[in-house]
Amino acid sequence: MEAFDLVRRVVVERQKESHKGSYGRVMLVGGFYPYGGAIIMSALACVHSGAGLVTVATEQDNITALHSHLPEAMAFDVVDQDLLLENIAKADVILIGPGLGENSRASSVFETVLSEIGPKTALVIDGSALNLLAKRQKHTKISSEEISDGREYSLLFLCVKVEVSC
Repeated sequence: MEAFDLVRRVVVERQKESHKGSYGRVMLVGGFYPYGGAIIMSALACVHSGAGLVTVATEQDNITALHSHLPEAMAFDVVDQDLLLENIAKADVILIGPGLGENSRASSVFETVLSEIGPKTALVIDGSALNLLAKRQKHTKISSEEISDGREYSLLFLCVKVEVSC
């Protein structure tokens, strides 16, 4: 299949009677101090690739910087547990990890996402979240599609018994 044919199948005209939420809801989690730029770059990539409603769960101090680059993104302070749970439940895709870090708050947020994510929500684990995943002894199965970084992939396989499903 040629690239043009693939683009024609993937990129479809948007309906006139729709809104950005009609084209998927992506939630990004990360950008904790001092790694705020990582989640901003990830949010930019989501919006520019055609994701519908993009919501970012990050630290309050990072929201102004995010909105200066991407005013159309939704954002909230990850400390707000009610908003975090509400947005996990609404998301079609959750990306966790860019700029998350590995401190106790990052670990707590990571565990919340893993425990609350619905069965139909796609989960992309990247960056620091892969290292947090590697530290979890009870995690036994992931999909190779969830791993985006070769170095972190190798760390994961060294630390956790993993069954890869392709």
